[in-house]
Amino acid sequence: MNLIVKPLIFFLTFILTIINFIILLVPVAIIAFPVWMFIESLFVKVGDGIIYFLVSRISFLMLAYMLLDMILGFTVRRLNKNSIPIKKAQSLHGHEEIEATFEWVKNKYKMRNVELMINQSFAEVNAYAIGSLRKKTVTLTMGLLAHLRESSNSESQYIDAVRGIIGHEMSHLANGDYLPGLLTSANQVANNQISGLIRWFFIILANVLRIIPFVGDTLYQITVGAYNLINIVINLFLKWVFLPIFDFLKLWLGRSIEYRCDRDSAHAFGGRKIATALSMLGKDGYLSVFSTHPRTKSRINYVEDIRPEGGAIRPSIITILSNYISIGLVIAVFAYSTYKTDVPGMYRHYMDEVHYPLVIKYERAKQGVMGLYYKVKN
Repeated sequence: MNLIVKPLIFFLTFILTIINFIILLVPVAIIAFPVWMFIESLFVKVGDGIIYFLVSRISFLMLAYMLLDMILGFTVRRLNKNSIPIKKAQSLHGHEEIEATFEWVKNKYKMRNVELMINQSFAEVNAYAIGSLRKKTVTLTMGLLAHLRESSNSESQYIDAVRGIIGHEMSHLANGDYLPGLLTSANQVANNQISGLIRWFFIILANVLRIIPFVGDTLYQITVGAYNLINIVINLFLKWVFLPIFDFLKLWLGRSIEYRCDRDSAHAFGGRKIATALSMLGKDGYLSVFSTHPRTKSRINYVEDIRPEGGAIRPSIITILSNYISIGLVIAVFAYSTYKTDVPGMYRHYMDEVHYPLVIKYERAKQGVMGLYYKVKN
């Protein structure tokens, strides 16, 4: 099960990306419908090719952005925009103990290029791990730390709870669980860019139509209204239909990952410490950026009797394989869709179905006009 969980989550995220792109193109497709009526035979012949072309290019863009993200750390910087390193948070309650704990955990997981960040937001109770090739971070919000402190009966219990959460997030980092998050981030950035381009497309189209005498203002209002209506329908579909289904599937698949992170933290500090942290976070735990969590009671029952173990905590072979399979699935989709995209064939059909017929009609019309001209002249 652990071998296929992450690839399935990764693949679901990728499918969501493709569907988002296609949905975003719906307004353009509706505008292009009259063109489709004019050259219906062309679309019948190249329809599959267009779909493969879109999937191929979307896959390429996602892989390229993920590679750049891994090298340059866009997502790491964005998620830590309001955060400071633990070394600079000297006014934080329990600062020295938390910093010492983190250094010990890094050694336990054999990960040296990791930094503990403190997000200065009190508005959310949260913790997350994110990484790139250059930098990896575990981030705790001030809201989470304040909540743990208020819920603790003693200073030692507070530090134990923080340790349990740090150990959990380090497991996410060590096992590369942030990979679907990088894909999600790429999806969000790309969607924002494409949404902006489509919006400008409609603005330009509406203003061009507005120039037409007599009916220009009416066409302008119809175009703007149609775009706004389509946009509302698309957003409602994503919010109330597709995303809930996706989140449900990710929740169901992601439970084993959360249990594994709890287990790793328990092996580092002992099950009592992670159980203490979980008991302070309510029945659903805290909200992670890139994962959903099973019920807290089940997680406590799973780890509370685990004793700390000596030695390093390392990713299993199964986890390493699942990471490669996750990336391999996207590469396979890209390779297959690129292979099935017959660009020369699409170009040939375009020339046969659109270009040459238009040229012939133009030449006939030109000859007709010239013949009429000479007839009138003579």
